[in-house]
Amino acid sequence: MEDIDSVNEIHQRNLNTELVIAKTKTEFIACLERIRSEASQGEYPIPHIECHGSDNKTGLILGDDQYLSWSELKPFLTAINVATRCNLLIVMASCYGGYLGNIVLPTDRSPCWGFIGPTDSVYPDELLSTFNAFYGKLLDTLNGDESLTALTSRKLSFGGYYFTTSIGIFKHAYSEYLKKYCSGSALEESAKRMYRALRKNGTASSLDGAQRNPGRAGQPSGIPGFRYAPSRLLAASAVWRESKPILSPEIASSLDGAQRNPGRVGQPSEIPGFRYAPSRLLAYLFELIISIPTT
Repeated sequence: MEDIDSVNEIHQRNLNTELVIAKTKTEFIACLERIRSEASQGEYPIPHIECHGSDNKTGLILGDDQYLSWSELKPFLTAINVATRCNLLIVMASCYGGYLGNIVLPTDRSPCWGFIGPTDSVYPDELLSTFNAFYGKLLDTLNGDESLTALTSRKLSFGGYYFTTSIGIFKHAYSEYLKKYCSGSALEESAKRMYRALRKNGTASSLDGAQRNPGRAGQPSGIPGFRYAPSRLLAASAVWRESKPILSPEIASSLDGAQRNPGRVGQPSEIPGFRYAPSRLLAYLFELIISIPTT
């Protein structure tokens, strides 16, 4: 703490630094609540959390040996991040602190903008020397990349430091999703599942209702057989009479246009019979309806 204050004074950054010793879970959470309150008034904190990490890599061990899991910590960090408008950098100076990333999910509000932490157990003297280098470079240059280089260039006995951002985690997750679920074979399998579900659940009354009132995708539907309101494209393929799909010339023409130019979902469509452009997945579905035997 004294080293950071000295560097802060040397470079005249006029940053406010404060050491808070929270011995219990109650005191620790109260400190986070105070940080949130100050952040809501325009402060941009960088919490530096130094304590033991649990051996199972799922949380922290506080001064009184109480266990605080990442999931328990998440809502308090999220509240601070919201108050800073997603500008919260968290520094974990604890064994396995890098596993804080387990609570950063692409489907949930992020508890931070980014975080830094060790991937393994770490000695106290290693924490002291590496973070002195990190904060010294940060206060000297105000350059995040150079500060991270100063931190990670110093080797630890076990593992290393892990840094990422919530945006980075989302990009990685979305990239993996595209690789796994958006290939040609994966799209075809998704279409087959939709086809089987439509064959099982579609009824003539559902088709009539859907065509009269297709509704907005994702909104609750009053149409029998549909949990959510379908688009005209999906509704046109949802019903069979005597185990055969209904494909009028207009629908067939629309199918041809959809396959040639699927467009972006939700964008206006010039394809006959469709108000909005369908996705390739639904185009695949139409193709399957034509090609898969109905008997």
